[in-house]
Amino acid sequence: MPENTSPSVTTVLPGFDVVEGTASNWVIVRNPDSPDWLLIDGGYPGDADTVKSSLAQLGCAPEHCKGILVTHGHVDHIGGISWLANEFDVPVWCHEEEVSNLRGPKREQVTLGEVLLRIARPRVLRWLRNIVKHGALGDISLEPTDTFVDSEVLALPRSPQAIHVPGHTSGSAAYLFVTDNGKILVSGDALVTDHELLPRTGLARTLPKFFAHNHRRAKESLKRLKDLNADIVIPGHGGVVWNR
Repeated sequence: MPENTSPSVTTVLPGFDVVEGTASNWVIVRNPDSPDWLLIDGGYPGDADTVKSSLAQLGCAPEHCKGILVTHGHVDHIGGISWLANEFDVPVWCHEEEVSNLRGPKREQVTLGEVLLRIARPRVLRWLRNIVKHGALGDISLEPTDTFVDSEVLALPRSPQAIHVPGHTSGSAAYLFVTDNGKILVSGDALVTDHELLPRTGLARTLPKFFAHNHRRAKESLKRLKDLNADIVIPGHGGVVWNR
């Protein structure tokens, strides 16, 4: 079972910690033999201080960060990490088809107008107010320094394998880690277990259809991730899945 090290940080295995932000998760991966570590995603702009405090709690000094891995370039996943890239010259990695989504300002992301068309649906207004308060409408840009292709194993702590999972965005990626204690999958939004606009079932699934750039491909990517049979799945939204 996971060990709760604080109200926000949960250790799923030694060196693998998931942090619940305003409305999305980020993951801190630490090297067992050195102070090196990497960060996967980083919440909304309003989560930046929480990102910093979660790193400090785990003893992760910014100067030892070897990379920021981005699952996709949406504001709720890249909003809280520009300080780390800019102030400490940390390389930013994404799939080669996701570069424009990181840079912005035009993104494969649901627009405010599309959300307002659904404002009468249950929980949409409450969700919108919360994310706007945390910077969802801000002008966000993150410049990638490195890109990868599908199935590439990256020269970073714990040797993550990048998995291209298009659908939510064209260049969405998941990251697979093979450890002595099993396979850990960080799925981003290609596989989620919860979201304020989804029924609370806890099941692995896609986000609501209107969030997807290509819903058909999103469903195909979800199946691909399930077929990996990972022992632990850390989703972009919702709780960790334990398959052992």
